[in-house]
Amino acid sequence: MEQCDRFLLSTVCDRQYAIQVAVHQCRILFYMGKTIECIARGIQAFSFVEERLSDLLNDPTAVPAFESELLDGIMTATQTIGIAESFKRLPILKDDSLLAAHSLLLELLAPCAWAAPHLLHTLPLVGISLTFQFGKCVQSALHVLWSQIHFSPLDGYACC
Repeated sequence: MEQCDRFLLSTVCDRQYAIQVAVHQCRILFYMGKTIECIARGIQAFSFVEERLSDLLNDPTAVPAFESELLDGIMTATQTIGIAESFKRLPILKDDSLLAAHSLLLELLAPCAWAAPHLLHTLPLVGISLTFQFGKCVQSALHVLWSQIHFSPLDGYACC
């Protein structure tokens, strides 16, 4: 962890590297059994994309409204041709910082299942929202697949 902290202070560390370091720090903290610290570190690193996640960690009652907002955005982006077809038509994500952010979201799923289950559905929704805003990547394909498994019974447009 000390080496990670030193690298984060170096001049070569940009946003992409800072997020990639956070992925490794989260993994280390999780394996050390410091699950809450893991989640807090990951959400802190992810704050350049979505600042409100840190508030949600401490206030589970705010999660449903935030998730509804994300779902509304996803529905707007996919309402004409559905999630699967909309995803197919997206450009490939080329922003290295956002690619790292998608990896960080996936890294946080297991710790959230353990210590912050109120965020377990929120993180994939954030990933899907990012996908429809900026483009697709391998990690975002997992988020979209998750959405089809969890939301297809709710609304016919979400099915393939």
